[in-house]
Amino acid sequence: MHDDLVPEQGWVAPILREEFPGLAIAWAEVEGPSGKSPEPVRERLRELSNRFHGGHAVHMRERPIPWAYRVFFRQIGLDPDRNRTPVEQLALERLFDGGFKSRGLPRDALTIAIVETGVALRAFDADALVGALCIRDSAPGEGLLGERGELAQGTLVIESNDALHPRVAWEAITSRVEPLPVTDEGARLFRHFLYPSAWPIEQDKQGRLVIPGKLRDAVGLTGDKAVLVGAGSHLELWSPERWDELSARMAQPGFLEDQFKGLGI
Repeated sequence: MHDDLVPEQGWVAPILREEFPGLAIAWAEVEGPSGKSPEPVRERLRELSNRFHGGHAVHMRERPIPWAYRVFFRQIGLDPDRNRTPVEQLALERLFDGGFKSRGLPRDALTIAIVETGVALRAFDADALVGALCIRDSAPGEGLLGERGELAQGTLVIESNDALHPRVAWEAITSRVEPLPVTDEGARLFRHFLYPSAWPIEQDKQGRLVIPGKLRDAVGLTGDKAVLVGAGSHLELWSPERWDELSARMAQPGFLEDQFKGLGI
């Protein structure tokens, strides 16, 4: 952990902030290799396994942070005894496996941090993100890349500002923003965050999409080529270099298997 690391605060859609006043998202960008964990990390997992016994797992949900996650899960319609909170899922795996098994980086680092703090953590590829992270509720008809069907109404979504939304999906998002009072400082800030980072894109007479210069700069487009990736209810705009880097990572043995664990697909 970097002593001088200061997490940046992301945004929560005002309608969610009003319903869940304590909901927040914060992130920090760090350099982190992927692949097999070094011996100090595997030793840390063994130490955690020795400290994290059955009695600890049973009484863990009585601690403030794990208990708060259980309450939040119930508030958003999830049964925490069926849809486990992140720390409880790790506790269950530790009991079944006899210890916290090493699954490589960055997953082992996340396991250590979640077990030690009880806070839900996720790792994203910084090169694949543009702009601030935010939490919002899903738009009508929205789905996830690689999965069939639509997200259930009210599903919480984490995203950055690199998506191309069809007009109907964009209007579904803005329809939740417009009724918010202009006297609310949080609502005003969210508008300042949302609208300046969005640009309407229309087809020209030849059926081409003209990408505005600001959006080209935001996603790192320096040449005359771009990659459009279908992502359910919207498109993602990538520079060819960043997409090639991600494609190469996805082609690595075991990479997709590690990423897809726990998705139920």
